[in-house]
Amino acid sequence: MNTNGQWIPRAILWAGVIEVLVGAMHFLMPPFVFRSAGFVSLSASEADFVRLILFALGFLLVALGSLTVVVSLHQEEWHGLLLPLLTIQSLLWCARIGIEVHYPVAVPLFFLDQPTTLVMPLLVFETLLFVLPLGFTCWLSRTQPSQA
Repeated sequence: MNTNGQWIPRAILWAGVIEVLVGAMHFLMPPFVFRSAGFVSLSASEADFVRLILFALGFLLVALGSLTVVVSLHQEEWHGLLLPLLTIQSLLWCARIGIEVHYPVAVPLFFLDQPTTLVMPLLVFETLLFVLPLGFTCWLSRTQPSQA
């Protein structure tokens, strides 16, 4: 069994790429969201607020995903950032699963009537791409002697 963690940078890279793509998808959501009956009745300022939230989330996810990609590609130089980044990302995506459970997406998006059926498995997959490297990195740091 390979216990040296060589898979960790690839998992983190994939997590970052997926996060960037999810962020980019937020910029494509407004036309789909505003077709819904509830959103059509929003005032212009309320619709702008919804757009602001979607775009802000998009920028946040693209930024965090980009940082994740950089850290995964340059793990030696950014090693001190790895554990905090994985911890923050793991907490973020675990919280996102909790929010999805409590407030499932019921607005048709991207031609899906019930997006939660697709969103939830993808959220779990993305979360595991952060949680598993975090757990393994913590385990490695406790079991392998430090290289000073």
